[in-house]
Amino acid sequence: MKNLWLHLSILIGIGGISAVYGEGMVLILVPLFLFAIFSMHDPKKRLLFYILFFLFMSIHTENSWIAFQSYELKEGRFQGIGTVVEKGEGYYKIKERKGFFPKKIRLYTETNLDVGKDVEFRGTFINREPSMNPGSFNSELHDLSTGISFRIKGNSVKYTGKVHPLLLWRENIKKEIQEIYKENLLPEQEQIVSAMVLGMDPEEGISQSFQNVGLIHLLSISGLHIGVFLGILDWIGKKAKFSLWFRKFFVHTFLVLYLFVTGWPIGAVRIYLALFFFDLGKMRNRPVDLYYALFFSSTIVLLKNPFSIFHYGFLFSYGSVLGIYFLYEKIQSWIPIKIDWIRKGLAISLAVNGMIFPLLLSIQGKISILSILLNVWIVPVFSFVLMLSIALIPLHFVPFMGGILGIFLDGTLGMSLDLFRYSSQFPINITIPFMGWGFSFFYIFSLYFLGKGWVKNFSPKMGRCIVIQILCILFISAGIYQINRPEGVLTQLYVGQGDSVLLETRKGNIMIDTGGSPYKADPGSKYTLSYLKRRGISTLDYVFVSHFDADHIQGILSLSPEIKIKHIVSNHIPYDKELYEAIEEKIQEIEIWKEISLSLGDFHLRSIPILEKVSEDENANSMVLDLEYRGKHFLYTGDLPLEYEDRILEKLSHVDVLKVGHHGSKTSTSEDFLEGISPQWAIISAGRGNSYGHPHEEVINRLKESGVSILSTMNQGSLHFIFKEGRVEIQTHLPQPKITYQEILVGALYFAILAGIFYWGIDQCKKVSQENGINRIV
Repeated sequence: MKNLWLHLSILIGIGGISAVYGEGMVLILVPLFLFAIFSMHDPKKRLLFYILFFLFMSIHTENSWIAFQSYELKEGRFQGIGTVVEKGEGYYKIKERKGFFPKKIRLYTETNLDVGKDVEFRGTFINREPSMNPGSFNSELHDLSTGISFRIKGNSVKYTGKVHPLLLWRENIKKEIQEIYKENLLPEQEQIVSAMVLGMDPEEGISQSFQNVGLIHLLSISGLHIGVFLGILDWIGKKAKFSLWFRKFFVHTFLVLYLFVTGWPIGAVRIYLALFFFDLGKMRNRPVDLYYALFFSSTIVLLKNPFSIFHYGFLFSYGSVLGIYFLYEKIQSWIPIKIDWIRKGLAISLAVNGMIFPLLLSIQGKISILSILLNVWIVPVFSFVLMLSIALIPLHFVPFMGGILGIFLDGTLGMSLDLFRYSSQFPINITIPFMGWGFSFFYIFSLYFLGKGWVKNFSPKMGRCIVIQILCILFISAGIYQINRPEGVLTQLYVGQGDSVLLETRKGNIMIDTGGSPYKADPGSKYTLSYLKRRGISTLDYVFVSHFDADHIQGILSLSPEIKIKHIVSNHIPYDKELYEAIEEKIQEIEIWKEISLSLGDFHLRSIPILEKVSEDENANSMVLDLEYRGKHFLYTGDLPLEYEDRILEKLSHVDVLKVGHHGSKTSTSEDFLEGISPQWAIISAGRGNSYGHPHEEVINRLKESGVSILSTMNQGSLHFIFKEGRVEIQTHLPQPKITYQEILVGALYFAILAGIFYWGIDQCKKVSQENGINRIV
């Protein structure tokens, strides 16, 4: 039965994955399906497996098609009636009141709405942005993972008069508890406690303090909360001398109410369902192991929404528990520390980080040693803080007790914040680029091998069998990597309505502009920083500022806390010095180079002077850069107006790739200029649905008439130029490439070879174990 839950969970996840990625996931689906089939020796179970597979695949394919229909809508109006179930920053979550599977809608409106009331609304569809760079935020997938069907910009919203008392009660309870915290705690401490207990979002500065030291998980509701509540409630039940049955009923009723009040967070739901299954087994005198309970809870979550498998809360939550289950005991036995609580805390921290290692690389591109060490003592401290925060709610009504407890919490949380902010100035990180999901599957498979206990019975001869396999695989992988490693990669990032170019070489990394925005949006963090993390880049040797418009360089302010920048280079000091001075104040001095000549291996970067004096028109001050690789030229002109383009022709007669000026505005890229440099390719960096109408139709027509092939970040996401042995290969992030049947066959053969090597090793180990008088290795 345990295997059934495991395979059922896998299949439901596969349904969601395949709906999103289609053929692109067949390399993973086929081996998983075959592995699951052949792992079931009972024909009856295998038949049931087939039935469940086709049942869930058909259900989720249909549901996925319905969900994805909304993404194809370019223009359209929407009218509906629903209940306001949640309030966010600038939006409301609406649950439609029709159909067997009611849709959830994110409604953007300036109208102030009350949670728990029904509204009638009209508006237009908002198209969501997919992942535009490798590793960047995918709003389509995020909405699916959180159950959101549409985003609507509301034009007309009004109440229908219907009220839902349970939702109103939930909102009032949260407000009353938050008021208690506001009365007894300082502002920053109140936000931390509200986040921990109620799931409220703290201010960006507080979140960043936790994020910088890898402790952001403390601000989310998780299994820690269920454990604390379970301990408190069980203690109350024993003191009240409740019977076992009534005590369990009391505990589970309270926990369900708490999950309802906090909005059913995945991390807490996961542990509650596992707890429910454990208690159900005890009540029926049928003990349940952790495997069974975990797969039961994951199945329930995925049945409700198969796309939850893409939710980072889901992945981190289940990954953390599996890490503790598989690795904790073995890691603890390896740590030569005699102090019990330190050894156990360090073992848990290492086990969790070890299991979620691929996720950390995917998001952060690094492993934080500081986070591993801080978790050893911070988690126990915050467990105690959580208990006191819960106790503050009833003690608030006892004279003096609320104030005394508030002072203690203020001090503890204040010192913790100071420690986080101080520690973040001395990060201890290991920077590692994300190496793909193939590596991740192999890594998890290896941990599973270690966690099953095979290692502890290995003799030296057994160990050699495994070591030989690992060395062979690593040697082959390293050889393949070196053979395929390019000399450099030039990436035109999608940064919305802005500009940013990254050149990675074996000699160093260069960035031309960082993206940015004069508004509240932060493209530097959302796009540029996330891509640098994904690539495992912690240092930029040079950042060249084309000019000081916010959409080109404001994003550098978001990079500097996490990325070391050796040199920031500009060709001028602007008339409007606001952004210039902000960069110098918050990061470092900007170096002014009138001429640029820089070489990194086969890559040569030089500037083409345009103006002798600084212009009040900042676009005219744009730094013009020519990047040359083995006779191939890439030209970057910033936002240079077309009346200055003839000065480029005096220094350069041909380019292979032109980065079109000013995001494709008609104020740049004249016919004469195109005729003079005769580019083969043109790159346009512009934001989806931008209000400027970039790229302008006139520019597109000029390029087409000149026979230039066009690449656009707004349509194709990030653009990658891969340099190898004098050749240049062009890859685009969108659309995602389809996998051919030949590649599927190669993938299946590769999987078979790895499985063969693995089982050959096991067979050899069995022989060795028999020679050494050991009866089993598992």
